Amino acid sequence: MRGRRWYWEPFGVMEKVLWRKFGKRWKWLLVDWNWMKWWKLREWRKRWKWLLVDWNWMKWWQLREWRKRWKWLLVDWNWRKWWQLRDWWKWFLEDWWTWLLWRCWRRLLWWCWWLLWWFWWKRRRILWWFWWKWRHNLWWAWWFLRWFWWMRRLNLWWFWWMWRLNLWWAWWFLRWFWWMRRLNLWWFWWMWRLNLWWAWWFLCDMYPVFINSILVESKESSINFRNKCDILLIATKVL
Repeated sequence: MRGRRWYWEPFGVMEKVLWRKFGKRWKWLLVDWNWMKWWKLREWRKRWKWLLVDWNWMKWWQLREWRKRWKWLLVDWNWRKWWQLRDWWKWFLEDWWTWLLWRCWRRLLWWCWWLLWWFWWKRRRILWWFWWKWRHNLWWAWWFLRWFWWMRRLNLWWFWWMWRLNLWWAWWFLRWFWWMRRLNLWWFWWMWRLNLWWAWWFLCDMYPVFINSILVESKESSINFRNKCDILLIATKVL
Protein backbone atom coordinates (compact mmCIF):
# COMPACT_ATOMS: atom_id res chain seq x y z
CA MET A 1 0.00 0.00 0.00
CA ARG A 2 2.93 2.31 0.69
CA GLY A 3 4.23 1.74 -2.78
CA ARG A 4 1.11 3.27 -4.26
CA ARG A 5 1.02 6.28 -1.98
CA TRP A 6 2.21 8.54 -4.79
CA TYR A 7 -1.03 7.76 -6.58
CA TRP A 8 -3.71 8.38 -3.99
CA GLU A 9 -2.07 10.77 -1.52
CA PRO A 10 -1.91 13.87 -3.74
CA PHE A 11 -5.60 13.52 -4.56
CA GLY A 12 -6.39 13.18 -0.88
CA VAL A 13 -4.38 16.30 -0.08
CA MET A 14 -6.16 18.23 -2.81
CA GLU A 15 -9.49 16.98 -1.52
CA LYS A 16 -8.62 18.12 2.00
CA VAL A 17 -7.55 21.53 0.73
CA LEU A 18 -10.70 21.94 -1.29
CA TRP A 19 -12.83 20.75 1.61
CA ARG A 20 -11.11 23.19 3.95
CA LYS A 21 -11.56 26.13 1.59
CA PHE A 22 -14.92 25.45 -0.04
CA GLY A 23 -16.54 22.90 2.25
CA LYS A 24 -19.23 20.89 0.50
CA ARG A 25 -18.98 23.07 -2.58
CA TRP A 26 -15.68 21.82 -3.98
CA LYS A 27 -17.51 19.33 -6.21
CA TRP A 28 -19.26 22.24 -7.89
CA LEU A 29 -15.88 23.32 -9.18
CA LEU A 30 -15.74 20.15 -11.19
CA VAL A 31 -19.08 21.04 -12.77
CA ASP A 32 -18.59 24.71 -13.50
CA TRP A 33 -15.28 26.54 -13.06
CA ASN A 34 -16.79 29.94 -13.86
CA TRP A 35 -18.59 30.16 -10.53
CA MET A 36 -15.28 30.96 -8.84
CA LYS A 37 -15.37 34.37 -10.51
CA TRP A 38 -18.33 35.54 -8.45
CA TRP A 39 -18.58 33.06 -5.57
CA LYS A 40 -15.86 34.81 -3.59
CA LEU A 41 -18.00 37.91 -3.43
CA ARG A 42 -19.74 37.89 -0.08
CA GLU A 43 -22.89 39.60 -1.29
CA TRP A 44 -23.43 37.06 -4.08
CA ARG A 45 -23.12 33.88 -2.05
CA LYS A 46 -26.77 33.79 -1.08
CA ARG A 47 -27.93 34.95 -4.50
CA TRP A 48 -26.27 32.43 -6.77
CA LYS A 49 -29.63 31.05 -7.87
CA TRP A 50 -30.63 34.47 -9.12
CA LEU A 51 -27.42 34.62 -11.09
CA LEU A 52 -28.36 31.38 -12.77
CA VAL A 53 -31.64 32.96 -13.81
CA ASP A 54 -30.36 36.31 -15.00
CA TRP A 55 -26.69 37.28 -15.16
CA ASN A 56 -27.50 40.88 -16.08
CA TRP A 57 -28.81 41.72 -12.63
CA MET A 58 -25.24 42.15 -11.40
CA LYS A 59 -25.00 45.32 -13.48
CA TRP A 60 -27.57 47.22 -11.45
CA TRP A 61 -27.90 45.30 -8.17
CA GLN A 62 -24.88 47.03 -6.68
CA LEU A 63 -26.72 50.33 -6.87
CA ARG A 64 -28.27 50.91 -3.48
CA GLU A 65 -31.30 52.74 -4.82
CA TRP A 66 -32.23 49.87 -7.14
CA ARG A 67 -32.01 47.03 -4.64
CA LYS A 68 -35.63 47.37 -3.56
CA ARG A 69 -36.85 48.10 -7.06
CA TRP A 70 -35.51 45.15 -8.98
CA LYS A 71 -39.05 43.97 -9.72
CA TRP A 72 -39.80 47.31 -11.35
CA LEU A 73 -36.73 46.89 -13.49
CA LEU A 74 -38.03 43.55 -14.65
CA VAL A 75 -41.25 45.25 -15.69
CA ASP A 76 -39.81 48.28 -17.39
CA TRP A 77 -36.12 48.86 -17.93
CA ASN A 78 -36.66 52.29 -19.45
CA TRP A 79 -37.78 53.95 -16.24
CA ARG A 80 -34.17 54.37 -15.19
CA LYS A 81 -33.66 56.80 -18.06
CA TRP A 82 -35.94 59.46 -16.61
CA TRP A 83 -36.23 58.53 -12.93
CA GLN A 84 -32.63 59.53 -12.30
CA LEU A 85 -33.41 62.98 -13.61
CA ARG A 86 -33.73 65.31 -10.67
CA ASP A 87 -36.50 67.37 -12.28
CA TRP A 88 -38.35 64.53 -13.95
CA TRP A 89 -41.72 66.22 -13.39
CA LYS A 90 -40.61 69.19 -15.51
CA TRP A 91 -39.62 66.77 -18.22
CA PHE A 92 -43.08 65.25 -17.91
CA LEU A 93 -44.73 68.63 -18.27
CA GLU A 94 -42.93 69.25 -21.53
CA ASP A 95 -45.69 67.36 -23.22
CA TRP A 96 -48.21 69.79 -24.68
CA TRP A 97 -51.18 67.76 -23.51
CA THR A 98 -50.04 67.66 -19.92
CA TRP A 99 -49.18 71.33 -20.16
CA LEU A 100 -52.69 72.08 -21.39
CA LEU A 101 -54.23 70.04 -18.60
CA TRP A 102 -52.06 71.82 -16.08
CA ARG A 103 -53.12 75.21 -17.40
CA CYS A 104 -56.79 74.19 -17.30
CA TRP A 105 -56.38 72.89 -13.78
CA ARG A 106 -54.79 76.15 -12.67
CA ARG A 107 -57.61 78.13 -14.29
CA LEU A 108 -60.17 75.89 -12.62
CA LEU A 109 -58.54 76.41 -9.24
CA TRP A 110 -58.51 80.14 -9.82
CA TRP A 111 -62.22 80.18 -10.70
CA CYS A 112 -63.06 78.05 -7.67
CA TRP A 113 -61.20 80.45 -5.43
CA TRP A 114 -62.94 83.44 -7.02
CA LEU A 115 -66.35 81.80 -6.60
CA LEU A 116 -65.66 81.04 -2.96
CA TRP A 117 -64.68 84.62 -2.35
CA TRP A 118 -67.74 85.88 -4.21
CA PHE A 119 -70.06 83.58 -2.24
CA TRP A 120 -68.52 84.70 1.00
CA TRP A 121 -68.88 88.36 0.05
CA LYS A 122 -72.50 87.93 -1.06
CA ARG A 123 -73.41 85.24 1.45
CA ARG A 124 -76.46 87.00 2.96
CA ARG A 125 -78.09 87.85 -0.30
CA ILE A 126 -77.24 84.45 -1.78
CA LEU A 127 -78.70 82.60 1.21
CA TRP A 128 -81.85 84.65 0.99
CA TRP A 129 -82.08 83.94 -2.73
CA PHE A 130 -81.66 80.19 -2.12
CA TRP A 131 -84.29 80.31 0.63
CA TRP A 132 -86.67 82.14 -1.66
CA LYS A 133 -86.07 79.65 -4.51
CA TRP A 134 -86.13 76.65 -2.22
CA ARG A 135 -89.85 75.85 -2.65
CA HIS A 136 -89.68 76.55 -6.35
CA ASN A 137 -86.56 74.44 -6.68
CA LEU A 138 -88.32 71.50 -5.06
CA TRP A 139 -90.77 71.49 -7.94
CA TRP A 140 -87.91 71.66 -10.41
CA ALA A 141 -86.19 68.80 -8.57
CA TRP A 142 -89.34 66.69 -8.79
CA TRP A 143 -89.62 67.50 -12.47
CA PHE A 144 -85.97 66.62 -12.97
CA LEU A 145 -86.39 63.31 -11.15
CA ARG A 146 -89.41 62.42 -13.24
CA TRP A 147 -87.59 63.46 -16.43
CA PHE A 148 -84.49 61.51 -15.46
CA TRP A 149 -86.50 58.39 -14.67
CA TRP A 150 -88.44 58.74 -17.91
CA MET A 151 -85.25 59.17 -19.90
CA ARG A 152 -83.78 56.20 -18.09
CA ARG A 153 -86.69 54.03 -19.14
CA LEU A 154 -86.58 55.57 -22.59
CA ASN A 155 -82.91 54.82 -22.91
CA LEU A 156 -83.44 51.27 -21.78
CA TRP A 157 -86.31 50.90 -24.22
CA TRP A 158 -84.22 52.48 -26.92
CA PHE A 159 -81.36 50.04 -26.30
CA TRP A 160 -83.80 47.15 -26.22
CA TRP A 161 -85.39 48.33 -29.47
CA MET A 162 -82.03 48.80 -31.14
CA TRP A 163 -81.00 45.38 -29.90
CA ARG A 164 -84.06 43.79 -31.49
CA LEU A 165 -83.60 45.93 -34.58
CA ASN A 166 -80.04 44.79 -34.90
CA LEU A 167 -81.17 41.21 -34.47
CA TRP A 168 -83.82 41.79 -37.12
CA TRP A 169 -81.27 43.33 -39.43
CA ALA A 170 -78.95 40.43 -38.76
CA TRP A 171 -81.75 37.97 -39.53
CA TRP A 172 -82.66 39.93 -42.63
CA PHE A 173 -79.04 39.94 -43.71
CA LEU A 174 -78.73 36.22 -43.14
CA ARG A 175 -81.88 35.54 -45.11
CA TRP A 176 -80.77 37.91 -47.88
CA PHE A 177 -77.32 36.38 -47.97
CA TRP A 178 -78.73 32.86 -48.11
CA TRP A 179 -81.25 33.89 -50.76
CA MET A 180 -78.56 35.54 -52.84
CA ARG A 181 -76.41 32.49 -52.40
CA ARG A 182 -79.16 30.27 -53.73
CA LEU A 183 -80.00 32.85 -56.38
CA ASN A 184 -76.41 33.01 -57.49
CA LEU A 185 -76.22 29.26 -57.64
CA TRP A 186 -79.51 29.12 -59.53
CA TRP A 187 -78.35 31.92 -61.78
CA PHE A 188 -75.11 30.12 -62.60
CA TRP A 189 -77.01 26.90 -63.14
CA TRP A 190 -79.53 28.70 -65.38
CA MET A 191 -76.80 30.42 -67.34
CA TRP A 192 -75.01 27.13 -67.69
CA ARG A 193 -78.11 25.47 -69.10
CA LEU A 194 -78.86 28.54 -71.19
CA ASN A 195 -75.42 28.43 -72.69
CA LEU A 196 -75.85 24.76 -73.40
CA TRP A 197 -79.26 25.51 -74.84
CA TRP A 198 -77.80 28.22 -77.02
CA ALA A 199 -75.10 25.80 -78.13
CA TRP A 200 -77.69 23.11 -78.83
CA TRP A 201 -79.89 25.63 -80.62
CA PHE A 202 -76.94 26.68 -82.75
CA LEU A 203 -76.09 23.10 -83.56
CA CYS A 204 -79.66 22.06 -84.30
CA ASP A 205 -80.87 25.17 -86.06
CA MET A 206 -78.04 27.33 -87.28
CA TYR A 207 -75.90 24.51 -88.57
CA PRO A 208 -78.61 23.10 -90.88
CA VAL A 209 -79.34 26.58 -92.14
CA PHE A 210 -75.67 27.03 -92.84
CA ILE A 211 -75.52 23.70 -94.64
CA ASN A 212 -78.69 24.50 -96.56
CA SER A 213 -77.27 27.81 -97.65
CA ILE A 214 -74.21 26.02 -98.91
CA LEU A 215 -76.35 23.50 -100.75
CA VAL A 216 -78.53 26.26 -102.21
CA GLU A 217 -75.48 28.07 -103.43
CA SER A 218 -74.15 24.86 -104.96
CA LYS A 219 -77.53 24.16 -106.55
CA GLU A 220 -77.73 27.63 -108.01
CA SER A 221 -74.24 27.31 -109.27
CA SER A 222 -75.11 23.97 -110.85
CA ILE A 223 -78.18 25.50 -112.50
CA ASN A 224 -76.12 28.33 -113.81
CA PHE A 225 -73.59 25.81 -115.08
CA ARG A 226 -76.36 23.88 -116.82
CA ASN A 227 -77.71 27.05 -118.36
CA LYS A 228 -74.27 27.93 -119.58
CA CYS A 229 -73.90 24.45 -121.04
CA ASP A 230 -77.27 24.70 -122.81
CA ILE A 231 -76.32 28.05 -124.22
CA LEU A 232 -73.11 26.56 -125.54
CA LEU A 233 -74.97 23.62 -127.12
CA ILE A 234 -77.46 25.93 -128.78
CA ALA A 235 -74.64 28.07 -130.04
CA THR A 236 -72.82 25.07 -131.48
CA LYS A 237 -75.98 23.86 -133.18
CA VAL A 238 -76.55 27.24 -134.66
CA LEU A 239 -73.06 27.41 -135.93
